[in-house]
Amino acid sequence: MRRILGRFPAGFERSVPGGYLAAEEFVVLDGELELEGELFGRGTLSVVPAGYPRTHMRSPQGALVLAWFGGLPEFLPHDALPPCAEQIRTVRVDGGEALPVSPVSVWRRGAVPPGEGEVEVVSADLSRWTRGAEPAPESGDLARRERR
Repeated sequence: MRRILGRFPAGFERSVPGGYLAAEEFVVLDGELELEGELFGRGTLSVVPAGYPRTHMRSPQGALVLAWFGGLPEFLPHDALPPCAEQIRTVRVDGGEALPVSPVSVWRRGAVPPGEGEVEVVSADLSRWTRGAEPAPESGDLARRERR
């Protein structure tokens, strides 16, 4: 499992086609990130399937993103990726919809997911990220546990 706190500077743009062999999950903590013409703003949680082809990504105003990769986050050229028919799944952190299913982890709102792996919590207001059992998630917080 790889965790990355990434800051995309204002004006960031990547138009090289490619992607990752590992599935990725990310929460936009601040700003906006555009991927494949879809805008991911502050407070979105997204799951990107392994091998998902990315042709264009940009952040005109900049963004701060917390990301988890299910393996090595090595960006590969488009022709090195396996076929991928899945789509990106996204929900609002503060929304009522079901959290996306991920091959990398289990997510819950305000409760620790069952399992053996380490727990990580992103506060509902996106101001805090913790690893380990303390503090316990509060109502609205996102709790994440890696699948084993």
